[in-house]
Formats: sequence, C-alpha cells, structure tokens
Amino acid sequence: MKKWLFSALFVVAGMATAYGQWCGESRYTQAQADSIVKSMGDSIGRMTRADYIKIDDITLEFMTMQALTPQQRTRFWIEKFDEVLTLDWSDAERAHIRKMRDYMAENGLKLYSQDCPEELRKQSQKTIEEWQKYAVDTFGWTPKVIYGVGWKLHRMTDKDGTLDLPYTGCVPEDKPAENPAENPAENPDGKPAPQPAGTKPAAQPAAAKSAAVPAVKTAR
Repeated sequence: MKKWLFSALFVVAGMATAYGQWCGESRYTQAQADSIVKSMGDSIGRMTRADYIKIDDITLEFMTMQALTPQQRTRFWIEKFDEVLTLDWSDAERAHIRKMRDYMAENGLKLYSQDCPEELRKQSQKTIEEWQKYAVDTFGWTPKVIYGVGWKLHRMTDKDGTLDLPYTGCVPEDKPAENPAENPAENPDGKPAPQPAGTKPAAQPAAAKSAAVPAVKTAR
C-alpha cells in the first residue's frame, strides 16, 4: 500500500523537507549545503520566514532548517498556519487547522529542542496521525493538501495545496488519500525520511555547480 503519510508534519520530529529532497533538482550535496549554512554564521539566527522561503535550492533549504533555533522554527510554522487560515476553508476545516496551529504554539519549543522527551515525540506523532486521518476522512484532503499545509513553510496559494516554491520541488499526486494511519513513517532522529516506495533519490552532482554562497538575505 502506498506510503504517503507525512508523519513529520510541521517537522515536529526534527525533520525538514525530507520528502521533497528525494525529488527536486539540487545544486548541492548535503555536505556542500551544510558547509554553506555554517559559513553563514550568526545570520541564520536572524533569518525570518520571508528569508527562508526564498532559498532556491531544496537541499540548502533542508540544511538551513536544521540550523534554525527552536524559536525560529516554531514562529515560522505559526506564521504559516496563520497564512493558511486566510484561505477560503469551511468553518470546520478552519477549526481543524487552528487546532494544529495551537498545538504547535504550545509544544513547538519543546519538540524542536535537542532534549525533547521521547514521550513527547511519540505523543506528537500520534497527535499528527490522528489530525491527518480526521482531515482525510472528514474533508477528503489529498496528499497534496496535507503536504501544502504541513510539510512546507512556503505560501500555499489555494485550498488544493498549491505552493509558491522558488524551485522545482516534489508535490504528491493529487488524488484521494489512503488511510494514513496504516503506514506511519517513523523517523524521530532527524535524518532524511525513507524514500517513498518505488522511487530513488535524485542523483547528486560530483561537485557543486557553483561554489558561491547563495544570496540569502536575512533580517538585521
């Protein structure tokens, strides 16, 4: 059965955009992207969500996410949810999105911390699975909608899950989803997620096409 569950919804398990990482074109290996992020130094801590969503390489985005503080990651997701809530949802859908928004506001700092209790990680996994299952069963949300709402910090332009991405990324097939609880993807250690069944990681270049640090501006 197809494994489409995005169990790292809102990156609560310490992951970032791992699903897209297997699908999008990238100029960098993870090691190269990590080196770029480290060279940015303290500017990462001043990064805003507006800065983050302009990053035009999917691997660089992934590694940048890992360097953000728990405060940044929590704030970025609250901003994303508030933005998603402005779309033309039904009252019930809006209440459901707000429920997860409030959950992240309450628990994000602890979930993104290095010493997050294992019990909280497991509890958040269950909460997310139940939240997703309810959205699928009650509202008929597709994997694309789930991905748009909870897997990417980028602006969602419509209720169908369309994202305003600065690169060519991987978007799940837009069709009715299977029961997500049947295939929970465990990944609590912050490593990239297993590849979806039947796919292969995108080939990485032997060397970066450009050694220049991308022009990622951060708030002063």
